[in-house]
Amino acid sequence: LGVSFALAAATCTVFAPAAALAQSAADREAAATAFDRGTASYLAHDYTRAAQWFETAYRLAPNSAALTQAIRANTRAGNALRAGSLALRAPALYADDDATMRTANEAIATATPLYVRVETTCSSTCTIEVDGSLAGFDSFFVEPGADHTVRASFDSGTAEEIVSGAAGETRTVSFDAPAAEVAVVEGGGGEETGGG
Repeated sequence: LGVSFALAAATCTVFAPAAALAQSAADREAAATAFDRGTASYLAHDYTRAAQWFETAYRLAPNSAALTQAIRANTRAGNALRAGSLALRAPALYADDDATMRTANEAIATATPLYVRVETTCSSTCTIEVDGSLAGFDSFFVEPGADHTVRASFDSGTAEEIVSGAAGETRTVSFDAPAAEVAVVEGGGGEETGGG
């Protein structure tokens, strides 16, 4: 655990894309506090609480240290499904971070034979939900042998698919943004496009 969140956040800020630079000082401070609470919970062997704090830190100020610790804490808490889902973010975001990739690869290797891996793609920017909860990323694991509702929300509307499979399988789901609604304006005889 020896990585200070403040150091990790500062390092990520230097090399991060513009979106990360837009984080407010209050978010970074709250993330540092959450990371410190996660560290304290982890050292007290309260891994479930530690995972929650590290995920909060990651949500507020995404960086490899918070993600790595969230994966580790979920693994220690016995939540291989969540650890694996978080780990699927690492190759896309932190491929050059050896420690994060080592932790992520272990979690993915543990989750893969136990769960169904779902890979989603969207024709334009979308938000993915699984069974009514925000997925947070376009790849994740779900329980096998059950139907799961995967919904993509676009500016123009939503699209959804039911996904199921056996443990160890991968399902790929592609979503196209719904066409923008066309509204007829009364009295004007013209059309106006909606959706924005």
